[in-house]
Amino acid sequence: MCDAWTMRDVIRFAAALQRGDVLPEQLALSIARIGDPALDEGQCVAQLDALAQTLAPHLADVPVGEARARAFLEGVRRRLGFDGNHERYYEAGNSYLNVVLERRKGLPILLCVVLMALGRRLQLQIDGMGFPGHFMGRYQDEAGTWFLDPFYGEVVAPDALSGYLRRIFNRPVRLGGDVFTPVTPVALAQRILNNLRNFYLEAGDYGPAGTVLDYMLAITPGSIYLWRERGVLGFRTGEWQAARRALRRYFFLTGRTQLLLPEEAGGGAVSVMASEEQLVQMLHEIDETLNRLN
Repeated sequence: MCDAWTMRDVIRFAAALQRGDVLPEQLALSIARIGDPALDEGQCVAQLDALAQTLAPHLADVPVGEARARAFLEGVRRRLGFDGNHERYYEAGNSYLNVVLERRKGLPILLCVVLMALGRRLQLQIDGMGFPGHFMGRYQDEAGTWFLDPFYGEVVAPDALSGYLRRIFNRPVRLGGDVFTPVTPVALAQRILNNLRNFYLEAGDYGPAGTVLDYMLAITPGSIYLWRERGVLGFRTGEWQAARRALRRYFFLTGRTQLLLPEEAGGGAVSVMASEEQLVQMLHEIDETLNRLN
């Protein structure tokens, strides 16, 4: 539901996207407000600080290289108790950082957000890596590079990565050069939001799905597909203002605003696809509803 509080959070999220120094956990906590608008982000940051302090002694005497990479991942999983939520994978809470910190379970991408946040506090270089179908962390120091999988608890050498992913998916996985570039915080946020969008839509929970789309549109405001989807969801949930704004934006971006003014469209000179005709009708119904409410 896109109420005033939600819109405030979307605006804050959009502003954070513009900051060059924004941290992955900061964007993840902004997204978590979709599930908990009253979220105390400062408390979550304090949790991460405390977790890093708990883990620090475990790494104190470990030499650099693979041994430290393994000690770090083992500490996160065994000492701190984080693991993949294998039993309830398709649950929205797995994509909310505050819930993951509370339950110590989540999706691979959120577990990697935890790795990155703890690593930075412990002066370890941990980057997020968006491989096809699976998110992992990358540990680097002067001794080399290793990939960390907090969901399954594995440390993988670069030359073994392709085989590792093939075992997970039981099929070959092609790794182009671009997949070895760490994801940006914004790209990471987009991936989290896309997971949430899919979860909510499959569950038929259209209210939160609409809010997720508002956040996604803050990242890609030129996406005609997202505006279209936002308009349809708003229509289904009775968010008339949001639906009208989204559908009008869709027709503007597609260059087909003349469909909304048939009397000025040259006597039907513009071809209308069946799906767009439905959208036009939907928008007319929204306008009529809002006129009755005013």
